[in-house]
Amino acid sequence: QYIETRNLIPTYYGENYKDEEFHSTVEILKDCKYVLVSKIGASSRIKLENRGIEAYELPGVITKSIVTLLNYLDVRNQTL
Repeated sequence: QYIETRNLIPTYYGENYKDEEFHSTVEILKDCKYVLVSKIGASSRIKLENRGIEAYELPGVITKSIVTLLNYLDVRNQTL
């Protein structure tokens, strides 16, 4: 179920990583259980996980990626 869109400041610009801006992003997402991204680095993933947020890297068309993620979470939850 779609709830809302959150506009975030990009934190990675080629070779330049903006750690302070990423902290702001994590604050904006603090009530989320999952994030869907086209690309994420290990340190960013760890920072999200430390806040209880699971990051899933699925490049491509966002609507297809959402369906893929929801299907995966459904199967995962059935096996727990």
